[in-house]
Amino acid sequence: MASDPIRRPTCVATINGTKVPLLSFEVENNNHFAADTWDCSLALAGMPPGLDLSFWASQVPITVQIFAGLYGDPSTSLILGDADHVSINGVTGEIHLSGRDKTALFLEARTTEKFPDHSASDIVTQFATNHGLNAQVTPIQTRVGQRDQQEYAKLTCEQTEWSVLTYLAENAGFDLFVSGNTLYFQPPGASNAEPYVVRYVPSATGRMAYGTVVTLHCQRSLPLASDMTVKVISWNSMQGQTITAQAQGKKSGAGGGSPRTYTFREPGLKQDQAQQLAQQKLLEIAKQERVITWMEPANLTLTPRTQVRLQGTGTAWDQLYVINHIRRRMSFDSGFTMEVQATSGSPQSVSA
Repeated sequence: MASDPIRRPTCVATINGTKVPLLSFEVENNNHFAADTWDCSLALAGMPPGLDLSFWASQVPITVQIFAGLYGDPSTSLILGDADHVSINGVTGEIHLSGRDKTALFLEARTTEKFPDHSASDIVTQFATNHGLNAQVTPIQTRVGQRDQQEYAKLTCEQTEWSVLTYLAENAGFDLFVSGNTLYFQPPGASNAEPYVVRYVPSATGRMAYGTVVTLHCQRSLPLASDMTVKVISWNSMQGQTITAQAQGKKSGAGGGSPRTYTFREPGLKQDQAQQLAQQKLLEIAKQERVITWMEPANLTLTPRTQVRLQGTGTAWDQLYVINHIRRRMSFDSGFTMEVQATSGSPQSVSA
């Protein structure tokens, strides 16, 4: 019977396409409409020809791609992006780089372009093409401004391209992120996908707690465990009236007292749009009630869009969670580890 392969984590990077060895790295992938980030350390003495001190002193841009492997072959790309900062320790000869993934291209670019007859899908594809990226886009047929002029007006003022993309994604209920050289604009992943299981076995007499993780921290916000009401107030200039909507969430097991109220003001909404926003904000707030954070030996399969199931506590903590971020680190001192944070709420009923 063949034995399992021996875990032997390795890593490598490319600098403007040239492969270089790494001393250490940290990559954070997130799930909240923001850029993924990275930093890494290299030895100046180990750089190939062309990557000498003069290169680091003057080169723009410096494009970095970080790869890792668990069994000696660092072939899995963890992140691709340009460096924002470069520093060199003149005594030790260590180079430190940090930056973001290619989401930064949209965060740095501002636009005043008008989109009178484009769908959201057209705009996303156009922005990606302008930056030389691929676009994985789920088509939306409705044209911007077709629903109302207020929506069109929001996309004609000067703002970053990422703000435009985020608005379009939130309005469609879509996921939006960059991976490698591809911009993704699509519905969230199917909830019936197999969740990633974190198992915990509580301590008992004569032994310590253990599980599939090295550390596990569970946090709960009691204010968010209570009943709550979300109100949305909007002035619709087309109709010449104030629009109000609300959504209520009643938590199972919540104590008495008045529900907590959260108020949001958003201009130019119709009644159905205000109601949709109220329910969306209610769910966003409620799912922050429970936060779990754990550390374990890193793997290369977990992504921010993977659901997580905590098992074994025998409490209300045992449920499904949505990942906020994954932070993977590799160094000679600590090996290859990952820290994950995920959130969830208590069961609740939602009504208008």
